Amino acid sequence: MYGNKYDGAAGILRILLGEAILDGVTSVLAQAFMARGLPGTVTLLEGCGLFTAVPLMYWLIPRYGLQGAAYALLLATACRFSFVIGSYPLRLGMKIPSMMLRASDVSAFRRAR
Repeated sequence: MYGNKYDGAAGILRILLGEAILDGVTSVLAQAFMARGLPGTVTLLEGCGLFTAVPLMYWLIPRYGLQGAAYALLLATACRFSFVIGSYPLRLGMKIPSMMLRASDVSAFRRAR
């Protein structure tokens, strides 16, 4: 779209797109803790991401440049995702929610309209 000058950014964009998707899923899953009155769990979740991102950036940016920064963000978000998934059985006493769309989800959506 922008020409050959931006070809180098395509790889970084793919990494950041994956990070954005994983971040969105993590944020939606974290809403269960807010709804149950456990904002401290969400605070720890965000702290996990911050305390993971800073050292990863410090380590990866000098070695890999912008791609290292993108990977640092992706890895920090993966840490947050792992923390929130692991907290479901520990803090909420619930099994980990399914990430796959099922026919029952679609029918519930249709009924809600």
